[in-house]
Formats: sequence, structure tokens, C-alpha cells
Amino acid sequence: MKFQKIINYFIIAIIIYFPLGVLSQPLEDPPFPILIAHGGGGYKGQKVLNSKEAVLNSIKNGFKYIELDLQETTDHDIVAAHDWKRFHELTDCSSCEGAISSEEARKRKILGNQTVLTSKEINDIFMRDDVHLVSGRSLSKVAKDKIALAIRERSIGNLGGDSRWITTNSLPNFQHLNTKKKVFVVHINQLEKNYGEYASLPLFVFGTNDIAKIKSYPFVKGWYVDFIGPKDISE
Repeated sequence: MKFQKIINYFIIAIIIYFPLGVLSQPLEDPPFPILIAHGGGGYKGQKVLNSKEAVLNSIKNGFKYIELDLQETTDHDIVAAHDWKRFHELTDCSSCEGAISSEEARKRKILGNQTVLTSKEINDIFMRDDVHLVSGRSLSKVAKDKIALAIRERSIGNLGGDSRWITTNSLPNFQHLNTKKKVFVVHINQLEKNYGEYASLPLFVFGTNDIAKIKSYPFVKGWYVDFIGPKDISE
């Protein structure tokens, strides 16, 4: 009987403490640099469309990090668009101006046949746990809360605030690069012009699809790209 009690205690200890030990193991960052599908990723020769089709195409091509430019609608929902002027141009309403409602946005088509992303579509796509939303655009709390909490918790970007510095919640060990767990976002031209100024910062860079150029800056932690993919970099 005493021996059986010892066995029972041993089993209970394993059940309680083994999972805690597993959970306490440090999570690993992805291999750097990460590639980020810029504005949803290039699609059919066009870039920064922020359309559902562009995003799904990027996921199909192996992207785990998808950047969307997010705009707030008049009813405090979200539309994926670089800015309202470009959104109107892409949806065949170049004479339109300013923000519109989410209902009106859903009626539009990007370049005639692509689906506009609002919070509903964004939540549907990014709820899968292997794809991360990247965005640094400023949103009100009401609009930001339209994005599911599970998606926000593993996003890169603060969904509000200074878009030059963005948080990196979905990179668990990123604090070893920066105690604030933030990266600085810069254009490739700025990096080339002021190399010394930026070389010591944790950087995400946009503005190039040149694989050789990307590989020449090994300290850069992430690249926003349009027409190349993760497989191109790994080759």
C-alpha cells in the first residue's frame, strides 16, 4: 500500500510539473531575416493591393508574415488600404474622397475583381496560428478591437502609435535584440545613405526586391517585399 502511494505521488508530480517545465522552455525566434509580404504581397504584377487575393497568394507562396496597411472607416471598422486616395483609385472611384463606411467598402472591388479586406475577412484569414499580421498604422481602440485578440497577440506592430517603431510580440525572444521588443522601420534608400546610423538598430527595411542587396545586409531582421518569397532567400 505504501509503495502504491509513492507511485501515485510520482505520477501526480509528473502530471503537474512536466508541462510547466515544457512551458518554461524559451520559445525560438524564426530564422532571420524574416520576409514580410508588403501590403499583402505582390499579385499579378501589382503591388500594395491589400486585397484578399494578394494575401492568400502570399500565404500559398510560404509567407508567414503579412503586412497590411489599415485604415479606419467612418463607422470605426477597418479596411486594408495604403491610404484612402489609393483605395478609391484601385476601386474605380478616383473622384471619391476620404474615409467611407465598411458597408460601402465591402461593395467595392480592387482592380475590378479582387476582394476588399475589412475586419471580418482579416479575422477569417489570420486566425490560423501560423500566419502573423504586420501593421504599424494608427487606429482608435474601437477599430483596433475589431481585430481578434488572438491575432493581435501574435502580431508585429502596435496597430496604433508611431509607425517608425513597431512592437514584435510574435517574436518571443526578440528582447535580446532590443529590451523594448521593438524594431525600427526604414526605407532601403535611408539605410544606404545613413548606414552607420542604422547598422546598430534592430531593423525592418522596405523598398527593394533585390535578393543580392537583401543578403548584403545580414544584420537586418526583416524585409518588406513584393515579388520575391521565402524560397528565393533560402536558395
